[in-house]
Amino acid sequence: MWYDKEQYSKWRFVDETTPPLTRCIVATSWPQQNPFQEGDMVLYLGEISNMAGHISFVGKDGRVFFGYHFENLHVIPDNE
Repeated sequence: MWYDKEQYSKWRFVDETTPPLTRCIVATSWPQQNPFQEGDMVLYLGEISNMAGHISFVGKDGRVFFGYHFENLHVIPDNE
């Protein structure tokens, strides 16, 4: 993991005000069928318009994931 968990746990979660194409970090671990782990950097694409509260993002391998919740990602501050 390239960031200390204590450090990024203080960063804000993605929300409705987060602009598309924002760098984020995965905030939680999921079962092993997911290709990302807590601490992986991803690119936030935005909220899914017909699924309020759900987001889409691009993983490190270039695949797009959708249907996850806002609280699954922390926003990486611009100064990081």
